[in-house]
Amino acid sequence: MWTFARIAAALTFAAASQAAGPQDNPDPPMRATFEGGSIAFPPGWKQVGDGDAERFVVRAPDDMLQATVSAFYFAVEHDKQKDLDTFRRMLEIRLRAEREASSADLVLSTPAYSDLSDGTMVATYKGMETNSRRFAAKLVMRDGTFIAVYLEAIGSGQRRFDEASATIFESLSVHHK
Repeated sequence: MWTFARIAAALTFAAASQAAGPQDNPDPPMRATFEGGSIAFPPGWKQVGDGDAERFVVRAPDDMLQATVSAFYFAVEHDKQKDLDTFRRMLEIRLRAEREASSADLVLSTPAYSDLSDGTMVATYKGMETNSRRFAAKLVMRDGTFIAVYLEAIGSGQRRFDEASATIFESLSVHHK
């Protein structure tokens, strides 16, 4: 049984702590925390709107990059195969939505899977269209928490997109609820 928590209501943004000194970044990264995890965004990124029951959106200062974080919470099965089936089903739903919403020129990578020793399941994929739209996704599931992070860019350079996705994806932490 899936439940959608009000992550928007529980979402808090805070400047990442940094040591005092002249090398401080005047615009530090922002960390968003939500039930079951946290994630960081590059300096200057801001939440767009109030979010809703299952997601929030954060955008770069120039509006050329945008990240959507979605959270789903469900009863823990304590059955590795059922959890894996659920994770794969969620990934397939995401990939199908990508194919249906995109133009015919969509190039979509094969998802890369990881199954970590602590029971965390991870999948990443990326894609692009000839209209210069690029996107990347990271899906993580652990202990009843499923997080999908979707980064999208229009017209932004590849290097900037790669740097933003590395910063955001590497910062995602899913905790035991």
